[in-house]
Amino acid sequence: MKLFRKIRRNLIDLGKFKSYAVYALGEIVLIVIAVSIAWKINDLSDIQKNNTLVDEIYINLNEELTTNLRMLKRSVEENTETIIYLESTLNYVGTNTNEFTQGAKDTILNVAVKEVNLQDSSVKSILSTAKMELIESSKLKDLIATYLAKIEQFNNQDKKNKNIVEIR
Repeated sequence: MKLFRKIRRNLIDLGKFKSYAVYALGEIVLIVIAVSIAWKINDLSDIQKNNTLVDEIYINLNEELTTNLRMLKRSVEENTETIIYLESTLNYVGTNTNEFTQGAKDTILNVAVKEVNLQDSSVKSILSTAKMELIESSKLKDLIATYLAKIEQFNNQDKKNKNIVEIR
């Protein structure tokens, strides 16, 4: 800083206004370049933060969807067993309860429907914040937007199924 001040004073003292003006213009250009570089570095930092956030969104969505898929597969397996029990139970419709064997009673009582609670926290987080704007794919945005409604439809159908089986 002292060096720049000394150069300016010398130029003004020697009466070289034109040289001083060129020097001042050069200093302004250097400042503009430095500010532009800092601005670009800040933009790159923001882009990197957004990319990290998008990666985190994708990881969370993948984990949530994988968990839901496992739960649904398990539910299909359990529902298949429940259907077998219900079909066996239908064989006893109209039969006097005194005629039931212990095995028949166990079959009838073994009908149980387990509730499936699908996860939706990542999707809700994306929809309730500005994270949706970070996702570039419009198709993925549409799928995320409709996924929550699909989960709600599934939960309603699951409750109806459970009510049908549990009415005894």
